[in-house]
Amino acid sequence: MNMKTKRLYTLLLFVVGMVFIILSVFLKAYSSQLIGIGGGLLGVAIGRSISLYRYRKDPEYAKEAEIALHDERNLFLQDRALAIAGKMLMLIIGIVTLIATFVNRTLMMAGAMAICLYLVLYLITYFILSKKY
Repeated sequence: MNMKTKRLYTLLLFVVGMVFIILSVFLKAYSSQLIGIGGGLLGVAIGRSISLYRYRKDPEYAKEAEIALHDERNLFLQDRALAIAGKMLMLIIGIVTLIATFVNRTLMMAGAMAICLYLVLYLITYFILSKKY
């Protein structure tokens, strides 16, 4: 992704964050949620702006960041961490679903559907990747 596209996405995050905060004034029933979401988006936009500014002003930083972004070891570690986190998340959702069986039927159904969705997405991705590689 080039720098212009990154700046555009950052601006979009900022604008959407501001829209959420402005909406919180008019939609009193959802004001705390809208302020939270808007503030989070603004925080991400500000963080990205600082990073993009540093990219532009410090060529050494930009070079190191590009190398780290495409480093094979880092990519492998990201993939492994994501796989392990996904397995742990499924285990946690499974345990919560079992507990929810006795407490809240709606929560149990939501957990069971999340597990089913995960498994379907896993099978689809596995099938696509097995054809590709």
